[in-house]
Amino acid sequence: MKNAQNRWINSKLSTPPLFVNNPLIKSFINNRLITYIRGVFFFSEAKEMDCEKKYQKKIVICVIVLFLTSLIPGVLGYSFDDYFNEEENWAILVFGGAHGHELRFRNTTKHAYETFKDLGYDDDHIYYMHDVDSSEPGVDALSSKTRVHQSITGWMRQNSDENDNCCFYFIGHGGPAFSERTFQIGIWNITFQGWDFIFPEELNDWIDTVMCNVFTVILDSCLSGGFIKPLSRENRIVITSSPKLWDSFALSQECAFSYHFINKLAEDGSYGEAWMYADREQLNLTNPEIPDYPFFERLGIILALKTTNPQLDDNGDGIGQGRFCKADELPTGGDGYLALNTYPV
Repeated sequence: MKNAQNRWINSKLSTPPLFVNNPLIKSFINNRLITYIRGVFFFSEAKEMDCEKKYQKKIVICVIVLFLTSLIPGVLGYSFDDYFNEEENWAILVFGGAHGHELRFRNTTKHAYETFKDLGYDDDHIYYMHDVDSSEPGVDALSSKTRVHQSITGWMRQNSDENDNCCFYFIGHGGPAFSERTFQIGIWNITFQGWDFIFPEELNDWIDTVMCNVFTVILDSCLSGGFIKPLSRENRIVITSSPKLWDSFALSQECAFSYHFINKLAEDGSYGEAWMYADREQLNLTNPEIPDYPFFERLGIILALKTTNPQLDDNGDGIGQGRFCKADELPTGGDGYLALNTYPV
């Protein structure tokens, strides 16, 4: 019995009996369900002398049954693979680093991580980067441009498939990249004590390597709307805390946009519902939520927060929706249908 098990299992069907040389039969046997059934059969009690013969008969019967049942989904209009390919959700959270807003950026990223966990993500489905503290609960790596690149083109690309939903959430600084004539988000690299910069076009190239159902990009940084056009694709949601020529702002403890956005996600809101909620709540900010700055600076921040307009694009046309000094309702301008129906879990 043991020799038969080793011959079949360890060889992974590299030397199967003659009856499975047919390519169609092989494909069925290599199916996950067949692999499971085969394992059950091989570890049942049997005499070593006739085990191969018995298992051959059982597998032939299983193959025939599976072949017949595989015809049913085609008639009903869905794939046989749907039985095995469950939807999974993957998230990359990046604390890009901060000078002057360290506490607020850190609190916001931690808030996002804890919310995704509460929604049902385990740590195997979250890649969490921190700017300076790798001992923070859940942190997988210190932030750097290289790490961000590897997390998307390596970790996420290898884990996700066409049934899954993916999310990339960045919290940090952003601004113009004059030399590149584009925009950028900044990653503080603690190793060489300097800034790494990620440009829209290269972030798009990295995301393009990932196979998934819907990919959601959330950027909470100044001038983040400048990423919308380069990132815009079919089945991709791009959400930014600001338009391309406007800043993002912080409350006393967290980033203004993400604070409200994450709170809505925590209530089982979709990405579209969370965007609408954050857009509306920024217009309704109360004075105690503003950082304790001198009077005129506080007044300026209040006015700025009430006039900033988060952006959203999810129809692939590269045009972000979000009106100046207005709380928008989705769908609008052709955008919002996908975001309203896409949830973190």
